[in-house]
Amino acid sequence: MPIDGLCGKTDEENLGFTYAELDRYIRTGEIEDNVKKEIIDKKHKANLFKLQLMPVFKPEI
Repeated sequence: MPIDGLCGKTDEENLGFTYAELDRYIRTGEIEDNVKKEIIDKKHKANLFKLQLMPVFKPEI
C-alpha cells in the first residue's frame, strides 16, 4: 500500500477501493459494492483518452 507522501493516506484510501477489489473487478467483472463499482467505472471512463493515439497533422498535398 504505497502512501502518497502528501496527506498520509494510502493509495487505496485515496481511491476509495482496494487493489484486490479492482483486480477482481477487472478480471471477473464482479464487485459487491455498487458505490465502489461506480467509482472505478467513472475513473476508467475519465482515463480512456490515454489509450488513444495522439492526433497528428496530416497535410493534404
